[in-house]
Amino acid sequence: MRRGIYPVKLLRVFRYGKGMCEQRLMDEHIQLSDGRAVELEHDFCDHNLNNLSWFCHNHVNYAIREAVDLLDIELDLTGAAETDNHKEISPQALAKRMKKHKYARQPLFWRSFAYFCYRYFLKGACLDGKIGFLWTFLQGWWYRTLVDAKVLEIKLQCGTDREKIKALLRRDYGITL
Repeated sequence: MRRGIYPVKLLRVFRYGKGMCEQRLMDEHIQLSDGRAVELEHDFCDHNLNNLSWFCHNHVNYAIREAVDLLDIELDLTGAAETDNHKEISPQALAKRMKKHKYARQPLFWRSFAYFCYRYFLKGACLDGKIGFLWTFLQGWWYRTLVDAKVLEIKLQCGTDREKIKALLRRDYGITL
């Protein structure tokens, strides 16, 4: 696919001891402690050979971590979200992180629909045919709706009580914040 989310720039290679991975449940980035990032001329391709079932199972597992990340932004479960705009990450990664903060403030379920429409129609994934639809639907709407369902499930059980949420995450998902 060449549309919808392209290009995504990620720091993939760095010298030992010159960078570290953020301590986050989702969407972690490499923070350089020394040196500078260099952008390569050509694309990096992650040619994943796993099937659709693998993709869906993987994203079911990601959904709870993404839900926790969004709840952390909304309810300040760990304090990590407060430092997001001061991270030493790439400008694209920082812009993406700030968009996530804005996304977290949108109404549940509406935001996943709006995100799908943005990527499919405005960013042009509709021009990538069936593959563009399937990718954008599964990753941009189905997955994001599943994340919102997890957020709702947690809030229905715990409300916005941070300690109850942390206890539920420990008990039901093995996630300790």
